[in-house]
Amino acid sequence: MSIENPQPLSINSMAALVTLGKFLEEDQWFPQLLENKRIYRVTYSGKNGQFVCFAQIMNKTSIIMCMEETYESKVQW
Repeated sequence: MSIENPQPLSINSMAALVTLGKFLEEDQWFPQLLENKRIYRVTYSGKNGQFVCFAQIMNKTSIIMCMEETYESKVQW
């Protein structure tokens, strides 16, 4: 299995992907479904910086990861 040729999603995983997309849209995250059709990308800008987050549905688990480093010195509370 590779990123370029992933295993087909199960019915439950496909339903989770649809639900995730609806949630992100309703919460005004403006998700972009990436080419492989199983990862959403969203961006967020706030007082602590700009973040790019990825939400991915896999067959056995659901993973949400945010790919950005925030240093404690930059965080404003």
